[in-house]
Formats: sequence, structure tokens, C-alpha cells
Amino acid sequence: MCRARTPHEGPVYAAVEFHRGAGRGRGGPSRFVCGCSERQLDLSPQLESAPAEHKSLLKRPPALSPVQPIIWSENGGNEAYHGLEVAATKKYGKNLSFGAGWTWGRDLTDTQEVGGSSFGGQVIQDQFDRGAEKANNALVLRHRAFAHAVYALPFGRDQRFLSKAHAVVQGALGGWNTGWNVNLQSGQFFTPSFSGFDPSNTGSFGGRPDRIGNGKLPAGQRTIERWFDASAFKIPGCPDAHPVCSDPASVGRFGNSGLNILEGPGIANVDFSLMKYFNLHEKTRLQFRLIMVNAFNHPNFAVPRSNIRSLGTVGTISSMARVLNGLPATREIDIGLRLEF
Repeated sequence: MCRARTPHEGPVYAAVEFHRGAGRGRGGPSRFVCGCSERQLDLSPQLESAPAEHKSLLKRPPALSPVQPIIWSENGGNEAYHGLEVAATKKYGKNLSFGAGWTWGRDLTDTQEVGGSSFGGQVIQDQFDRGAEKANNALVLRHRAFAHAVYALPFGRDQRFLSKAHAVVQGALGGWNTGWNVNLQSGQFFTPSFSGFDPSNTGSFGGRPDRIGNGKLPAGQRTIERWFDASAFKIPGCPDAHPVCSDPASVGRFGNSGLNILEGPGIANVDFSLMKYFNLHEKTRLQFRLIMVNAFNHPNFAVPRSNIRSLGTVGTISSMARVLNGLPATREIDIGLRLEF
């Protein structure tokens, strides 16, 4: 079932932008976005689920319906974003220009944009406790830094080296341009989970666990075999000493862990390009180009497996991050020729 209204975005509460003059090749804006909000976003509660209470299974009524869950999609979600953006560019002589920037953002929402129903929007865990759904937006990264540069190699006519060399030498070694793009960003947020049990007695098997510790490992201890501390979470109804027990008590409530409280591996990517035009005739030229995506073949990993009931694999990472057109960012080299006339 669906009851939809058009989501709308609130005003930017405050935005301050600074520009430094472009004298001597410098320039670029610095902008602070204090906040903007969106309301009436999609969310999807389960209509037939009974309220979860701190009662045992025998003292509570069963779920309101024995049939498949009924998902009601409506507009009621909220989102608030705050961010800071800084960027600058500079041209150094006639051969080099470069720029760099950094963005910090925090986006809190009670309806995630991923993992929703067929109508869109997040299927919330407990329709009677919307506050428990407020969390970091999984699609908004906390930090992102970038840099780019274009450098003309100093060989050939009107350059520092080989400016008076033979025309053949200048044609072969002059006119080469290189380009660099660097992208650094923090990891994607993710949520610990469990499966197979219904400790809330609402017909909802699995969900978010109880948080009994921090769960975050120091940066020096994180590996693809153990990215977070799974022992900091337990299935609701299990004792702290045995966080993943085989017969949890019916505690009549959902887990107290929040959404998107952990952060996966960051992304580090460098792209490189090399390009040159060869003049063949008055109106005809040949372009050579070499493009290297992830030039250093740096591994960028996806978020780890987060189901604490999977004792052999929880906290491990077995896949690459999909950062380039939805494909794993392994090194890719493209060489091409283009004739222009």
C-alpha cells in the first residue's frame, strides 16, 4: 500500500562563501553550508506488527496477522545535512595548473535511501519508535578530499629543454601533457545485524543487535580479516558472556544498536593520463592518449560482513568497493588514437 506526497527540501539555514583573489594564479571558493533539510521522505512501516514490549513471549499477544508482512509506504521521513567545502586552484607558470579541495559532511536521517521496499524508502524496524531510526545517511561520506593537476612536459618549442632541437626531435618529444586526479574519501557507514531469531516477538526475524561495547577497532588493528569488534554486539536475549547464543530469551524488544554506527574502509584512488597531438597536415592531426584508472592499483575494499551470527565471516571483507561506474576499482589502462580532420 502506498500513500505518497511530494518530498520537499527546506531552505539553507546559512551559507557563507569566501573567494580569494585570482592574483598570481590563485583562486577558489571556501563555502560553509550550515544546514539544509528535507521532509516528507519515503519510509515503509510494517502495519501488522504489534508493539514490542519488555514482556516474555507467553505474556504477549502474537503479531497482529499470520500472513506475509504488509508494507505501508508513506511520506514522513526527515533528513538534515550540514557541510563544509573548501577548494582552491593555482596556475604555476605556463606548464602547471592544479587544484585541491575538501568536503566535510554530516547527514542525519530517519529514512535511509538504500534497502527500502519496492515503493522506495527504508523499511523501519519499529514503527512505534521512529527515533531509533535516526542515523547517519549511508550514502553521505564524512570526508572527501580531491586534487587534480595538468602538467605540460617542458620539452620542445618554447619550452625549457630541447627548444632548439631538430624538428623531428621536437615532434617526438615536445607537446606532451600529463594529467592527475586524486580522490581520497572516508568509508561508508554500515550497520551490525543478526539473523534467525525474533526476540521482539513481532514476527520480525533478525534485525539490529544489542550494543554492549564500542565495536570500533583502532585504525592500526583493522584488517580485512577483522574490521570491527563483533564481540561488542549480542543477539537480544543472549547473555553478555555468550553474545551469540543458540536459544535467546524472548525479551519482547528490538536490539538497541543504532543504524550506521560503524564505518568501512576508505577510498584512495589516483588516475593518470598522458596525451599528445601530432600535426599531420594543415587541418589534420592525430591524438595519442593513455589513460590509467587507479594507476597504482591500490585495493579499495567494500564494507565488511556484519551479521554477528555468522561467526566464521563476521567482520571480514571479501569484495572490492564499487566506486567507478558501479564496477570494482581495479587498475584499468586505455590507449587510444583519434584522427581529427
